Amino acid sequence: MNWLPDGSALINERDSLKLFKVTPSGSRSEVAAEPRIAAPGSGETLLVARMTFGGSRPTGYTPLVTGIKAGLHNGGRLRFGPDGHLHATTGDPDDPDSAQDRNSLNGKILRLTKEGKPAPGNPFGSLVHSYGHRNPEGLAWDDRGRLWETEIGEDTHDELNLVSPERTTAGRPARATVPRPA
Repeated sequence: MNWLPDGSALINERDSLKLFKVTPSGSRSEVAAEPRIAAPGSGETLLVARMTFGGSRPTGYTPLVTGIKAGLHNGGRLRFGPDGHLHATTGDPDDPDSAQDRNSLNGKILRLTKEGKPAPGNPFGSLVHSYGHRNPEGLAWDDRGRLWETEIGEDTHDELNLVSPERTTAGRPARATVPRPA
């Protein structure tokens, strides 16, 4: 979801890839079907792309990151941090080894410039900011500027993790585990 200056929001549907404009009064209108990327669970490749919304349709479709495998765990949250860089979560597409492989884009929190390049200060000189994630679903910064991520647990426990560059979440440092409601 992205907010527009007039108070409307742009919202995309995960499965259909359709893009809607929702006004403050609650009316909804389809503005576009996004370019075909990948259907969740398809095993296809996902990507991070940039588009501009000129009031009626998105234009300027530009892929920034390609080669993220789709699967059961997609992640897929995008947020600009207080540092001005884009943070993107990727799931492990039900392949835990990919999350531990720093050369894979899966099971990671990526940190990139608006042009799609590795952000300055990334620990490995790549897009990878942190690795070892199963299915990171949310990103937020606290009032001290620290990055936190929420992660879907395997069967009964979701997680809230304090993200530390260079550290894998395999050992689950700085974690609060929250039981999923029954």
